[in-house]
This record gives sequence, structure tokens and C-alpha cells, in this order.
Amino acid sequence: MPLILLLVIVPISVQCQTSRSQLWLTYNQQARLSKHWGYLLDLNYRLKDFSNMTPILSAVRGGGTFYINEHSRISAGYAWFGQYVQKREKHTLSENRFWQQYLYSKNQNNYTFTYRSRVEERFRQTLPTTSKPNGDYLYSTRLRNMLQAQGPLLKPASANAFGIFWQAANELMLHAGEGIGTHYFDQNRTLAGVVISPNRKLELAVLYQFIVQYLPAVKSQQYIHSLRLSILHQLDFRRADE
Repeated sequence: MPLILLLVIVPISVQCQTSRSQLWLTYNQQARLSKHWGYLLDLNYRLKDFSNMTPILSAVRGGGTFYINEHSRISAGYAWFGQYVQKREKHTLSENRFWQQYLYSKNQNNYTFTYRSRVEERFRQTLPTTSKPNGDYLYSTRLRNMLQAQGPLLKPASANAFGIFWQAANELMLHAGEGIGTHYFDQNRTLAGVVISPNRKLELAVLYQFIVQYLPAVKSQQYIHSLRLSILHQLDFRRADE
């Protein structure tokens, strides 16, 4: 399945004239506090390319999770994003983001299928102007829908043993609000790669990510090739009798 995705993605991306490369570093922590409650924490750091390692974005996202059952959960929280403006020294554009999501995950015949729907309320800072030296904040709402599949390449010998998996996903993003106009398509992200899991608590994902993004300001699409290195840390603080 990952090979099929790459065969589709690569020929398309090679033809893109406005393409860029990025390196994404992420740390994702998920914890169960009780039968129904938990939390999540995400740290993100993105670099412009692989040569000069110019930072373009930092982000932190946190929130609480309610586990409906072992397959379904709902979460909500707050995230801060800082976008570095390269042509303005030491200038960062902030984004305050509130979010809510539903996630469904199911294991079947050694394969894991995940669906996630997320709604985001975004307050995005604009560049400074003469009349507004601190910029302004534009509001928009974004809807994100993701489908993900994962299967074994090296099946773990036991539940807590070392394993290697393939992973593939696609996420579609639509938005509306100030500064966007009537072009509601925001992004499409396609990912494929390998997940290395030394145990059930830790996973390292090495993924190729191809992004198609529409830029309302210039009314054109941007194509991004990125390498995504992610650590997923899963903790469980539940009592033994839960």
C-alpha cells in the first residue's frame, strides 16, 4: 500500500514547478489517566529545507481526552503556532488555535485503521503595518479529515516486543473565514513511511509527506516535499483494576 501511494505521488510531485522541501520534527505524547480520561501533548518544529536548516515554525498543542470506549475518543484543547518571517529579523507571527476532534481506531488482522475529524478555530496574526505596528488577527475555521492505515513489516513476537510497521495516511483540510475569500480548499497531505516500535510505549515514524496547499494571498498552489520524523510516546497511569 505505501508503495502504491509513492508511485502515485512522486510522478505528480516531480512536475510541480513551485515545490519546496521541509523537515518536520514532532513529539506526540498521549496518556491515559483513568478509564475515560486522558491528555495529549504535541511539540512541533519545522525547518525550511535540509541544507541551511532555516526554522519556519514552532508549535505546541495540548488538550484533554475523553475515551468513549477502546475504539472512540473525543478531545479538545488549545495550540500556539509561531511562524518565523525570514525577511524580517527576529519577527514571529503568532496563531492562537482552539480545536476539537473525534478519533476512531480499530485493529483487525494485525492492521490498524484510524479515522480522525478535527475542527479548528484559528486566530492568525498578520504582518505589521504603519497603522497597526503589531499586526492584526484574522479569524478562520478549518475542518480536517484524516484516514490512516498501518500494518506489520516485522511483526512483534509479543505484545511488548520490538516491531516495524508501514504506515500510510491522507488528510484533507477545508477552511473559511477572514483573508481566505471563497477558495475553501486549504491543504491535502499524503504520507507514507515506516514506524519503528521498540515497545508498546514508544514509536518512531520516518515518513515522506507530500503537501498540496492553496495560498489565498497569491491565488496559487504550493507543493511541499517534506521528511517527517515523529516520536509517539504513550503513557498509561491507570490503576491495575481499571
